[in-house]
Amino acid sequence: MKIFTVTLVAALFGLSAGCKVGNDSSTDVTTPPQTNVPISAPPQTGEPTSRPPKTTRPPKTTRPPKTRTPKPSASTTATPGTSAPPSSSTPPSSSTPPSTGAPGGSWWKPAPGTTYQIQLTGDLKLDYDVQMYDLDLFDTPAETFAQLKSKGVKVVCYFSAGTYEDWRDDKNKFTKDMYGKNLPEWKGEYWVDTRNEKVREIIKTRMQLAKEKGCDAVDPDNVDGAFNDNGLGLTAATQLDFNRFLADTAHSLGLAVGLKNDLQQVEELSKVFDFAVNEQCAEYDECEVLQPFINLNKAVFGIEYNGDKKKVCAAANKLNQDTLFKSLDLLTDGDWIPPVDTDWSTLPAWLKAKDFDTIVKPRIDDAIAYLKQEAKVETTFSYGYCYGAWVGARLSALEEPVIKGHVSFHPSWVAEKTINGEGAVEKMTEAIKVPQLLLSASNEPDLLRTGGAVEKILKANESIASLSSVVDFEYVKHGWVNRGDLSDAKVKEAVGEAWEHARVFFKRVVA
Repeated sequence: MKIFTVTLVAALFGLSAGCKVGNDSSTDVTTPPQTNVPISAPPQTGEPTSRPPKTTRPPKTTRPPKTRTPKPSASTTATPGTSAPPSSSTPPSSSTPPSTGAPGGSWWKPAPGTTYQIQLTGDLKLDYDVQMYDLDLFDTPAETFAQLKSKGVKVVCYFSAGTYEDWRDDKNKFTKDMYGKNLPEWKGEYWVDTRNEKVREIIKTRMQLAKEKGCDAVDPDNVDGAFNDNGLGLTAATQLDFNRFLADTAHSLGLAVGLKNDLQQVEELSKVFDFAVNEQCAEYDECEVLQPFINLNKAVFGIEYNGDKKKVCAAANKLNQDTLFKSLDLLTDGDWIPPVDTDWSTLPAWLKAKDFDTIVKPRIDDAIAYLKQEAKVETTFSYGYCYGAWVGARLSALEEPVIKGHVSFHPSWVAEKTINGEGAVEKMTEAIKVPQLLLSASNEPDLLRTGGAVEKILKANESIASLSSVVDFEYVKHGWVNRGDLSDAKVKEAVGEAWEHARVFFKRVVA
């Protein structure tokens, strides 16, 4: 029997934001908030999450790393991604021209301190007061690029250079001899043989499309295949050659180009790439590796999914790197950031606009249908943070629940009261039909803590009483599981304890 857990929602009040970098390391300013996610978000560990469906393709904000490699030195020496025999393609390194990345090129070159937004899916938010947008090359119309450029905003166009994606417009140009192993976290995506001339022709055509659509720069992703299990025998040398090819091709078209991850080769590639885009360097203590870009007055755009914002921002500011906090984007429509006015006066209207029956539930139904059809999942559980905890409670109260149990981390079940008035939380709880585990912080409302109304109602329901419980965490505050300060030993211990409670709960319900 296949079992799956669905993460429902990131923290309701966990606003994603950026560090506005200046030379003063004490500066800690946030840029406009970035897109949050309503249905799925990464676990606290930052591990990749399985992707639910979308009509075109499961979206992403940016992707988590395929394989974390040890903190690199400047050397390009590396073990091949696999022992598979080399491709029959002729490595083009001997024909690769000298790099065009030297100073003096006519393309745009973002400097440290450039403000930016990256959004690769959903209804685009184009009203952030930033200098640069990083958007999907294929999914974003040229008119959108033109709209941004008319306001003086630079446009960076994202595409994958190191993988074949079986949903892209040019997918039929790829043949099976051009790609190797699947990326296990991303269905339908495979590492490509970057030595293959036909692969390079496809990539060049993509860059030409970027030029035609009005992009100022390109953000080619997955350029670290040699350091992952690629099934093609790629090496550090072939990776370096391919990445130089990317820089040369972009520059020949008058486009700037960013280096995505590939920390192993920063020393060499910082000379030919115009900026860097990196995911989770703070989380893995790798940001200093990117300083060769800063030393050349080239921007480093960081993206983090976890960690203490103040500490990460302080570190980014000290290094003069530009960092955003993002949520891994799996089912967002780009409009799931709650209002954050000081008195929360607009929150009720916001919650009511996200109607459970007509907006939230259909998304979850699609995701679970996909899991059943594609992954043959037979049993589904859910867990949610804050607002997501309420979503799981509503799912549990359906006439025919699609889940078998639900865990609520620091639950915001009071959303039910906000939407439907006094007594609504109790009424919803009375309708719940599957086991529940509530993990409540010290400042949760009394009805959601041990001995409160919710626990009493759950324990009065004979069908789920023995498997349902409420656990109080006295040291921590609401939101501690997915945005608590893990440098605090007590918070870290509480997070571990909460997840252990969840593990035991799921095991008991399955049994």
